[in-house]
Formats: sequence, structure tokens, C-alpha cells
Amino acid sequence: MHLDNKYLEVIRPNQAGLLDDAYVATSSLQKTIRRGHVSGALMAASYLLSVQPDRFWRRLVVIALEDIGIGDLETVRSVLLASTRKTWRAEQGGDQVVAARLVADLCAAPKCRDACELLVAADLHPRWTGQRSAFLDLNQHQLCDVVADPMRHLVERTLAAWLLAGTKRFPAYAFPQVAGSFATLLDVYRQLGIPEDVLEVARLASTRTQEGHPLTIPLIWLASSAGPVTIAPTAVPQPFLIGGWPEFAFDGHCRLGRRALSLFTDRCTALRQMMQRHLPIKAHADLVGHIVFRAEGHLVDRRISYPGSGTILGEAEVAHLTYSGFPANLVTDVLAIFGDNLDLLLQCRIEAVGGRA
Repeated sequence: MHLDNKYLEVIRPNQAGLLDDAYVATSSLQKTIRRGHVSGALMAASYLLSVQPDRFWRRLVVIALEDIGIGDLETVRSVLLASTRKTWRAEQGGDQVVAARLVADLCAAPKCRDACELLVAADLHPRWTGQRSAFLDLNQHQLCDVVADPMRHLVERTLAAWLLAGTKRFPAYAFPQVAGSFATLLDVYRQLGIPEDVLEVARLASTRTQEGHPLTIPLIWLASSAGPVTIAPTAVPQPFLIGGWPEFAFDGHCRLGRRALSLFTDRCTALRQMMQRHLPIKAHADLVGHIVFRAEGHLVDRRISYPGSGTILGEAEVAHLTYSGFPANLVTDVLAIFGDNLDLLLQCRIEAVGGRA
């Protein structure tokens, strides 16, 4: 495995003064890869490999499936294979070398988050409440028919695929645990003409994660094959660093991020008042976490686009922000309030870390 010289210095970066927090580093790793920030992603990778290597490899699998998907299936496959082959990694130069190459490839890859967004829409969107209930009464043959039916909405096909593979194997918020067969689902996909290399990635993924991405990656490939696929670039700003980590790493998935979001909720009067009108207090933190994700956390540098991809993104956004009871007609308004108060959020993040900018 060849590693460009420009990456060698970052494999063993100077971590002096870097905030020592594996959760922040994990958040930074995923979000810098989404944004194509190679140096930041390599810094996070090097740090995690030095303190919690198993966490790094687990997270890299999640990133490949959630954020790259059909954008670069070969790189996704490489991550899935490398993640459990410690001896092979040693033969290739060690974890730091293999990880640096994979992280750089993930940063450079076109991003497709639709396999993840489709799961969110299927699991949480209020539009599909009736189907979630009705599909529980379908037998295996009927579920296969729904998955294979091109006239069905993609979310309906996802719900059927989830039950067919088994929510005991791939847990969902909306479904009880039921047994299923992932092999049967792969057979349905095979009959639909989905190529074996796509199914191989799904099969490998099913052995590495309990998340539902192995169910939806083939469906997203199928949806994208029906029309022209383009790559839409997005200008992503350079982040402000707090304790050596990018500001967007301090989100609801780490302790310091939750502290910052709590400060932000208290001080952002317009946001707080809107939530008080529509949600119980216990739901506020969850909604703010999802707002932060939808406004900044899911930003990517190069997004795969095809007919229908925007609809998937839109349904996931509504699902994320409304499943706890927030009104769907106010989603745009609450995101606008957040966007108007980014300076306040930055101040809260700096304060949460003890003023370490």
C-alpha cells in the first residue's frame, strides 16, 4: 500500500496542547471526513489510534457506511475488510499507515449519506406510521413482494426490507424485535439485478455493524441507477479550532458538546421560546442536538445527486426534527433561528471547553 509523502508527517503529528478527549476526537474524525478536511481527519485518526484504536476502527466502518456509501463502494469495501484484519494491517506497515491511506481516500470520495437518511425517514417520519404498523402483519413472502415492487415508495420498501432482514439483527426505534433473514433480503436484491459487488459490500457490512445501512445501500444503488448521477460540490468553510479540534466536533455526541448546547439553549431566547411553545422541557436537548446535526453536522464537500435524492434528504430532515413532537411546519423556522445565532453557539462552545480557543 503506497502512502503519499504529504501524509507521512500527519501520521505522527505533534499533539501538544490538543484537548485530550476521545469522544471529541471521534466526532471530529467523522465530520472532517464528511467535509473532506484531510489534515483534520488524519489528526483525529492518529490521536484515536494512540489512545483507543478499537474505537477508531469501529467508527471508520460507521463513517464508510453512513457518509460514503455508493459514492465509493470500493473504498467502503476496503474499510470493511481492513477493520477486522489486524495481522494484515501490520503486514502493510501498521495501523497508522493503513488508517492514513483509508482516511485520505474517504476524504477524497464523493459522499452519499442517503443510505442513512433513508433509515431515518423510515424509522421516524410521521408520514409512515400506518405502514410501520401494517407491515408487522405481513409474512415473509409479502415482505419480499413489497421490497421488489418498483411502484412502492422507497421508504415502504425500506420498512419491508428491515422486517425481512429482522429487527432483532438490525434494531429500529419504530419496530419491536422480530427475527428475519438477511440472506433472504440479499436474494430479493439479487433478483432485482443489483450487482454482486454491491451485495458483497452489504454482506460484509452486515458482519461489522448492527446499524441498518447494509439494508439500504443496495436500495440506494437501485434508486441511483434509474437516472443520471452527478456530484454536487459544496464550499465548506475552514473551522474555528477549540482545544485543537474543529468547532463542529463539539456536538450532542460528546460531553463537552452537550455542555455547550445546554448553554446555547439557555441563551438563545428565540429558540428557547419556540421550543417552550411546542415541546416539553425534557425534549429540548434532543431537538437542539438534531438541529445542530441538520444545520452543520451532515455537511459534506461533494454530494452524490440523482433523481429523488433530494426527497430522501428532505424526508430525513423532517423526520429528525419532528419525531419528538415538534411541528413539521416550523422546521424551516427553527433551522433559520439556529443559523442566525452561530456566533452565540461558538461562544458557548469555547466557554464549555474552558475558554480554550
